[in-house]
Amino acid sequence: MSVFCGIGDLHLSSTNGYGGFSRFIDRSDEYILSEVQKVVDTCTSQGIEHFFIYGDICDSPRMSYTAHLQLLQFFKANKDVMFHLILGNHDKLAVDASVGHSMEVFSQFGLKNCRLYIEPTVVDFGDCKVNFLSYPYCEFKKMLNVCHLDISGAKNDNGRAVKGVDPGKYQIVSGHIHSSGDYKRVHYSGTLYQLNFGESIERKGYHIIESTRSDVDVQWVPWSPKYELVTLELNSGSKIPTDTVNKFYRVLLTDDLDPSVYAKLNVVSIKSCSAKDLKQLELKFEQLDLDPQQLLTHFISDLSQSEQQQLLAVRNKVLGL
Repeated sequence: MSVFCGIGDLHLSSTNGYGGFSRFIDRSDEYILSEVQKVVDTCTSQGIEHFFIYGDICDSPRMSYTAHLQLLQFFKANKDVMFHLILGNHDKLAVDASVGHSMEVFSQFGLKNCRLYIEPTVVDFGDCKVNFLSYPYCEFKKMLNVCHLDISGAKNDNGRAVKGVDPGKYQIVSGHIHSSGDYKRVHYSGTLYQLNFGESIERKGYHIIESTRSDVDVQWVPWSPKYELVTLELNSGSKIPTDTVNKFYRVLLTDDLDPSVYAKLNVVSIKSCSAKDLKQLELKFEQLDLDPQQLLTHFISDLSQSEQQQLLAVRNKVLGL
């Protein structure tokens, strides 16, 4: 039996400086990889030597200089384990990876403990075979499939069922959706940390995968990152949290409240609204934290796979890709 660890999207910073946690702290790439390092340390202590990264290594197809340095340092610090990486939709300039992707520079380094699978690739681990599928490939096989896709029936970060690829009866672990969840034989690990306020910290974690040639068992392990994004509904009768260390707050005010009441909180955004609007607001608020690229990704996630491909084809034609 082979045992693997599966880790969801990292979203390291791109050349514009934007990345998974860059809105909240400096040196966000260092923080992200420190969370990954903790998982690696935990799993290697249990004898696990192979780690899968489920795509969206970077927040865009062009990785920042800082992210390159931090990632290179991370791989070199873990030279005794093997990392298997696929590309996500954020990593690619176009569906055709030859046009460009976030890991182009790393592909030239020849790191012995880092394998990037751009095209569909089956790897034989002895006790089992694994089918690695970078975005947008979905050629599933009768073995463990590692991909970065919306799978029809799985639930998005907001709890709604997504439209996407038919999973059939295949065993699948996937990135792309940032919150953990299972649907039939499809398993999402979620990310190790929150990227937006709309994501629940209770659904952050990673996978421990046990596989033979005839059977696959996927266990989800919850994870508590150093930092937490908290949505706080406040009115004149609310109690202000006292445990505020390493927490960033989005405050929703339901009546007039003196700002000095919550002045000690690390408030990222404030929104005034009536109590009856809160439910509707919670469904939309996470979009306010998205940049244009993320808005596009958020929009196309509700489309079918064929519709996504048509939309991206139009974008690529306009950009001359």
